[in-house]
Amino acid sequence: MIRSEVTYEKFKPIYVKIYGESLDQAEVDGMIAFYETPAGQAVLSKMPLIAQKSMAAAREMMATLMPRIQAAAVEAAQAAPKSQ
Repeated sequence: MIRSEVTYEKFKPIYVKIYGESLDQAEVDGMIAFYETPAGQAVLSKMPLIAQKSMAAAREMMATLMPRIQAAAVEAAQAAPKSQ
């Protein structure tokens, strides 16, 4: 279901709008030139792995942080004045 809905064709107009609002033509041309280089091609090919590792690191950080957030929420709820 996700693969059928989350497609490049569906996101392309969104990306075009965001990039168009954020970058001028010279910047887009510079990006295109970069991604045509060997370094740019390496970035493109390695980006999925970089994103995967970044998400794993973020999950680890959140796993240690969540108990502290939950404890703070309980503490705040207990300290809040009771409504009648």
